[in-house]
Amino acid sequence: MLSGSCSARTLEQIAEAERVMSVLHLDPEHLVASDGDVSHVLAWAVERLDVGPVLISARADPARVKAVQQRHGAERTSEIIENALN
Repeated sequence: MLSGSCSARTLEQIAEAERVMSVLHLDPEHLVASDGDVSHVLAWAVERLDVGPVLISARADPARVKAVQQRHGAERTSEIIENALN
C-alpha cells in the first residue's frame, strides 16, 4: 500500500497500520539526495511481502520537509517525493 496524504484521518490510519504491518516512512532528504531512487524502498517491501501487506508512507515531519525544500528547492523536492509513489 502507498500513502501520500498527510491529512489527520490518513495519519490515524497510518498509526493503525503500524500496529499490524510493516510501515516504511520515506525519508525526504534521502529521496532528494538520491534523485528519487527508490530501489531501497522496493527491496524493503519485497523482503516483507511474504509475511503480509506493507505500507510505504510519504508522511514526514513538516519541519523536516521544509528544511529539505530550502536545501533543494520546493518544486524539486515535491516532484521527487510525488514521483517516488508512482
